[in-house]
Amino acid sequence: MKRNFIGVLAYVASMSALLAGPGGQPPGGGTQPGGNQPGGGGASATWTFDSFLVSSATTSGIIVREGVVTGYESPTDAALSSSVTEITAGALAGCTTLTSIDLSACSLLTEIPDSAFAGCTALKTVTLPASCTTIGPGAFAGCTALATVSGSGVTAVSHDAFRDCTALTSPSLPATVGSYAYSQSGATGVDMSGVTTLGEGAFAGCESLTEITIPGTVTQFGKNAFERIYGLTKVTLSEGLTVIGESAFSGCDSLTEITIPGTVTQFGKNAFGY
Repeated sequence: MKRNFIGVLAYVASMSALLAGPGGQPPGGGTQPGGNQPGGGGASATWTFDSFLVSSATTSGIIVREGVVTGYESPTDAALSSSVTEITAGALAGCTTLTSIDLSACSLLTEIPDSAFAGCTALKTVTLPASCTTIGPGAFAGCTALATVSGSGVTAVSHDAFRDCTALTSPSLPATVGSYAYSQSGATGVDMSGVTTLGEGAFAGCESLTEITIPGTVTQFGKNAFERIYGLTKVTLSEGLTVIGESAFSGCDSLTEITIPGTVTQFGKNAFGY
């Protein structure tokens, strides 16, 4: 065992000598932090063999490794290049310094994954590329300053994606709205003309909503879809709707006007409770 250990030490020493540049230091041994070249790292840099297998760079305070966003270093206003093809789940979650993110140049990015920006409480503006079709579960949950999300390609928003986004007043809705996707958000007006699927609790607790029109493309919506919207006064449901889910409008105690089409054949328990 001792002989093997000595052999390993000799191998590590030879690798360090090989990787060091002429007259340079081993990786991480330079005077300036960062740097990808042998001898170019600094006192604060941590060298691992992996750093020579996977290239990494920091753009606008966001860490990108081989085209994949993996973390952050106190970014504020960030604009990422076309080299970015993917964002890992939770990559920027809890980043309280980020105020805007522009992904419009990332033409190969198709999804904002689970919790990618969750809890980014200073984030105000998000620009998505046309290639992005899906917003993952909880992707922007708790982004309380988020007011603008632009992107023409989004077709589906997963559960809890914009939950508790209290500054998001006029969200642009895709065809598929997942469970609790916009619950407790600041929505004051929503255009549902392109919506086909409306999940459970989709707008539950959106206290600023006063009027809702559900298009005929929505044939049914899940339970609690609009519960506890205390300022809601008027609801218009279109021909084509067949099922109003359980507790769909429960607790909407200001509701005074509702239009129900003849196509509705089923009311869930407590659909208009309380």
